[in-house]
Amino acid sequence: MEYKVFEKSDIEMVSAMYAEAFNNEPWCEKWTGKIASKRLLDSLENKNSFGLLAVAGGEIVGMVLGEEKQCFDGKAFSVEELCVKYSERRK
Repeated sequence: MEYKVFEKSDIEMVSAMYAEAFNNEPWCEKWTGKIASKRLLDSLENKNSFGLLAVAGGEIVGMVLGEEKQCFDGKAFSVEELCVKYSERRK
């Protein structure tokens, strides 16, 4: 498994994975790729955002996206989005 920085050019592939993951158990939501893309892009465009993608066999199989936030004693990272490709769960 490799990891790479989540960039805007990855949105299309990640949004499809995101929609598939959250449209299945246990959430059973009704995401479309377009709506997922908008949500992820909104987060990714935040100036304090940072995301990583998990890549296996050249395919994106997971992602984490969050933002750095100021705390009284330094900075912290807050995870906003996390998902694993539905077919890759429990591996």
